[in-house]
Amino acid sequence: MKPNFLIIGSPKCGTTSLYKYLSQHPDIEFSDRKEPKFFCWNDKDLNFRGNSRVVNQIKATTIQDRNEYLALFKNKTSIHIGEASVDYFHSDNTAKKISDFNSNMKLILILRNPVERAYSDWKHNVKMGYENIRSFRKAIDAIAGRKKNNGVPYFDYLGKGNYASHLKEYLSYFNRKNLLVLFFEDFRTDPERTCKEILEFFGENSSFDFQTNTIYTQSGELFKYYRLNYFANKLNLLDKRVGDVIRKINKVPEHISKKDREHLIGYYRKEIEELEQILDKDLSQWLK
Repeated sequence: MKPNFLIIGSPKCGTTSLYKYLSQHPDIEFSDRKEPKFFCWNDKDLNFRGNSRVVNQIKATTIQDRNEYLALFKNKTSIHIGEASVDYFHSDNTAKKISDFNSNMKLILILRNPVERAYSDWKHNVKMGYENIRSFRKAIDAIAGRKKNNGVPYFDYLGKGNYASHLKEYLSYFNRKNLLVLFFEDFRTDPERTCKEILEFFGENSSFDFQTNTIYTQSGELFKYYRLNYFANKLNLLDKRVGDVIRKINKVPEHISKKDREHLIGYYRKEIEELEQILDKDLSQWLK
């Protein structure tokens, strides 16, 4: 068996929740591994420059051998068989490789305000212990240097949000009817409606009731340095006020700063306006 649909991205746009919800449907099956990343990194040297934790994670979860990739689907019997690798949308040459594999592949894409997506992506990498730069703006400023030195692709926070450029590449290889573009904001508001929209995209009856009460991979309270937070908790035994001050300073803000937001809006403005033209959709809210 081969996959006939893919969730191609984007990171931090609710794809894990979508994967869990769609798995409830009797005619939809996913690979035995959620993110095999085969099409984007099957021909890459995975010895990226970065801390060993993130490099080892990439090596452990990426499938590069075609037969090993196909083995993920060998026992699948459903009508719709797929996998979800969120790095597919923004990775170079991936659209062509997917098209060469199956030019009729159905592709599902979720987009989120690129400014919010970038900040959420950075916070996720900090939480996972992948990102050593504990300032969002410094991590943004380090992107060019990291790319030049074969840095971990996870850290290209800005490039992942160049939606119009990535979408044009996919549309050069796939018929528009094979690509379903969804929006995180809609998915967050009404996840069941989004799942039913995917059933319609598959040509299936949309009457199935999805259970969407659980939200997956949400970021909880996040700190820049967990050892410092541990020390602050110990200080509580002596002086709670001192411990609270340290925790407050050490805490990663839940939302991006106004200054950084304005900087990223300027960076993404042309991409957002071009995406509006491609999709014939008003995305002006992203520019506020």
